[in-house]
Amino acid sequence: MKVKRKHVVLAGLVLALGTAVYVNWNLSQTPDLSSKKEFGKATYVNSNIIATSDEISHKNKDILSDEQKNYFANARLNRDKIYDETRAVAMEALSMTDSDEDIKESALNQLSKLEETLLNQNSVENILMAKGFTDCVCTLSDTAATVIVPEINMNDNSLLIIKDAVSNVCTIPFENISVVTV
Repeated sequence: MKVKRKHVVLAGLVLALGTAVYVNWNLSQTPDLSSKKEFGKATYVNSNIIATSDEISHKNKDILSDEQKNYFANARLNRDKIYDETRAVAMEALSMTDSDEDIKESALNQLSKLEETLLNQNSVENILMAKGFTDCVCTLSDTAATVIVPEINMNDNSLLIIKDAVSNVCTIPFENISVVTV
């Protein structure tokens, strides 16, 4: 009796598995469209042309006023000047042979932190430029970030894109990231 019962259960399982395979095969088949439509025949649904992000970026660069272009150039120049001065002071402290070891260590830490900040700022700016912003300047501190972008680039998603780029590069929370438009 036991052997017969096991055979019936096994036959039922094989039948269920076969049915499942057949149903899966039947539902996963794609219909043959070649007999119903001609290949290469296209119909235009909408006459509006959608521009690519590269085209938008080139158009937006032309849209920026000279005042905006000068602002971004001066902001970068001033930021780099401050960092160069800070770097020079730290290098001077490192090069002094009679300096205390604590001063040298502090200068080395400051120099390392400065390099990390510069790298993070450049990373944020490159990410935002890749996302379609025509120009931007990012300044970072230990606890906050400020990103300056052209007003022409701002839309519904821009704020989220900017804050996401900053928070991915450094550990600054969303509420400490400010966005300024020019």
